[in-house]
Amino acid sequence: MRSIFLASSLLLCPSLALAAQCPAPTVPEPQAAQPRLVAAPGDIPAPRPIPASDIAAIPALKRITSQGATVMEIGNPVLNHGLRGIYARNGNAFRVFYLTPDG
Repeated sequence: MRSIFLASSLLLCPSLALAAQCPAPTVPEPQAAQPRLVAAPGDIPAPRPIPASDIAAIPALKRITSQGATVMEIGNPVLNHGLRGIYARNGNAFRVFYLTPDG
């Protein structure tokens, strides 16, 4: 049915076959984004080792270190609403834990 419609439209109105194509719109060249260096805020403390007495007193830390992981405290508990950020690393694997104030 479509081919009959196309053929009849070309026979009845031959100027359709000679119609010019619309020009394609020009696409602007993408601008290369320059990377920006962003300075880390000065109030973020560096990771700190957790004393063995804290590890022995907190069951969650005791369990994490029992698998051979080393733990470091990250962040600031005051800024993290009382949560202690813990960075645990075992070989090439790492995880981040947050401990509640009650341990």
